[in-house]
Amino acid sequence: MRRTLGSMAAVREGDGVVALKNIGGVIREPVPAGAPGRVVKAPFLGPVEVLFEVDDFWHGRREVTVQVQPGEIAAIRT
Repeated sequence: MRRTLGSMAAVREGDGVVALKNIGGVIREPVPAGAPGRVVKAPFLGPVEVLFEVDDFWHGRREVTVQVQPGEIAAIRT
């Protein structure tokens, strides 16, 4: 089942995505704009969760799972 996020194209578990803007803050892990990711959870109701691969100055390349809001990601179509 595909899940739509406002103006963002529909996504489902396993879809590749990219961060459209810097994501993060006090509660969520920081993810820079342009970071690639994969949808790991796309429930009918509730937030979509994405596993992003980010380069961190202090920790090197790492993976973080973040709940995203409409307009924060775009699906990668191949």
